[in-house]
Amino acid sequence: MAEPCAGLLSSGSERRCRARLAAAAAGRRGAAAAAAVLVPLCSVRGRPALLFTLRSRRLGGPHSGDVSFPGGRRDPADGDAVATALRETREELGLELGTPSVWGQLRLLPDRVPGTGHRGGGQAGAGRAPGPGGREVGDAKDAVG
Repeated sequence: MAEPCAGLLSSGSERRCRARLAAAAAGRRGAAAAAAVLVPLCSVRGRPALLFTLRSRRLGGPHSGDVSFPGGRRDPADGDAVATALRETREELGLELGTPSVWGQLRLLPDRVPGTGHRGGGQAGAGRAPGPGGREVGDAKDAVG
């Protein structure tokens, strides 16, 4: 009997996902994202998973101690939301991914903290599950589906 998750991270699935994300983004314009996250798709023990981080409580602030995807505020040097998500992933997890690893962009979402006015964008990508690498991350967790 075939593994029910077999092929979910295959090149064929990636192509279909990239096409759907591109179609959803077509014609969508708006304000630049003030922050961005990467939604890391990975394989853990041969099963598809999402990689989450646990934000350090030592930093304080509205997202301290939150379970989250790697990401954060846009720096002036970031060219776009993808660059922000990749830089933040590198800083937080030590995971070096290039733009080709990003499958697409999700629509902008309001920050969950009322009154901040931040709008963030999600970037769907694929990579290997690393360990925490930055001072902002207390731990890295995977959620195997």
